[in-house]
Amino acid sequence: MTDLRKTESVLDFPESLEGRLMVRDITNNLLIEVQKKAGSALRLGVEQGYYRLFLETSARILEMGILVDEKKTYPVDVSSFQSSSRTRSIPRGEFQSPFVPFGFRVFNEKGLESFHFDFLGSATEGADGVILGLLFNKNVGSLTGYQGSTLFNYTGVLMGMQGSLVGNFTDGDSRGVQATFGFNHIGGNFDGVQISLVNHVSLGISQAQIGGVNIAGGRAGILQLGLLNYASEGVKGLQILGLNYSGGDVLFQTGLGNWASGAVGLGQLSLLFNYAKSLVGLQVGLVNYSEDMTGVQLGLINISKSLKGIPIGIIDIQFNGENRIDLVLETLTREGENPSTNLFSSTYLRLGSEYFYKYLTFGMRLRSESTPAALPLSVLGAGLGFRIPVMIPSLAIHLDGGVNFFLRTMEVDFTKSSSLIYHLAPQFRLFTSYRFMDHFGLLAGFNLWFFTKNFHEGVTEQGRWVITTGAGKLLVDPRFFFGIQI
Repeated sequence: MTDLRKTESVLDFPESLEGRLMVRDITNNLLIEVQKKAGSALRLGVEQGYYRLFLETSARILEMGILVDEKKTYPVDVSSFQSSSRTRSIPRGEFQSPFVPFGFRVFNEKGLESFHFDFLGSATEGADGVILGLLFNKNVGSLTGYQGSTLFNYTGVLMGMQGSLVGNFTDGDSRGVQATFGFNHIGGNFDGVQISLVNHVSLGISQAQIGGVNIAGGRAGILQLGLLNYASEGVKGLQILGLNYSGGDVLFQTGLGNWASGAVGLGQLSLLFNYAKSLVGLQVGLVNYSEDMTGVQLGLINISKSLKGIPIGIIDIQFNGENRIDLVLETLTREGENPSTNLFSSTYLRLGSEYFYKYLTFGMRLRSESTPAALPLSVLGAGLGFRIPVMIPSLAIHLDGGVNFFLRTMEVDFTKSSSLIYHLAPQFRLFTSYRFMDHFGLLAGFNLWFFTKNFHEGVTEQGRWVITTGAGKLLVDPRFFFGIQI
């Protein structure tokens, strides 16, 4: 026990509580003993740890466990008290072991049971030591020690370990280890580890659940490892392997699919989907969604209401991001016997964050009177870009680049080879945009298309910049464009 002025963890006992009250630590050391009167207030300052509370009245002894793992006030719930046995003492004179029809018991030097074995099953009322039953064990009250059987174990409060083949059951707050091939259940809070096909804690667990299905009715501990992990009020640490759900904050999730209704501290990694109310770090999956994202989203589809970072995917939608449609016209120098300048119309779909975006584009050469017989040149393209605000948020400089795929053209000869590389030409753009309102703006800038003599037959040097390299001549087609954004 500590001074209330020096601690932030407090046990608050209700005024209605009456009787002799004892508080013991995890090693069963008596910390305080006090006679509590009804109507009086009692608040005890404690350090973080696990405590056993005993209330002795004229009729019975009650017991409960409480885990103190945060600096706050813990109200003591009277309904959480369980029936407990009185401590047996050594009788005067020669000590006689009680009659056990189907097993035997061994007592230690203090007269308490240290070992109990029954060939069929044991039924005890409070026990300390090793309790073994060939089929089952049932202990009404608290158990400090070990319960082991082939079928199942039951105790009111566990301070130790339960091991069986089928199931382990505990009613109240407990601390220790439960291990079985079937089902583990804790009816209150649990400071320990559960290992089973199915693990269930009605309230919170501070350590780990390892199995097929892991369920925590409160806040889970440092690890949930299983095919299905569920924590109603969040997870202190990790959820790993299968489908993961956290009803509150969680440090990290990885599996087939992840859902976090609170904040994610490090990230989410999945094969299918990720959802996070807020996340700082990395989100990787086929489909990623975050309401408040700070970091990197990597997936096929990335969606966020508010993103401070970089989305990397095929489809990126950020409600506060750079989601625009650009309609532009650009000049195009036509080569041939009668050179002329024609207009090229393009539509760009830009999706991304405020500073980083991806684009998809479709463009087509417009017919003109100077070249009435010219076939239209149509292209598809994709690329990446950066938006850099200048002085005011509505004014920005854009720098992006990508690759255009020629669908139809007169200038590029595809007969030389069937390789797709003959259909490709990279482009880089530098332009400025200004938004007058949320859904309308103007833009203007330069677009550079790149061709090579080796890959694009029929492209001449006339009207283009020529850059000579060791691999050959690089032909640059400069274009000026202007347009609107919506």
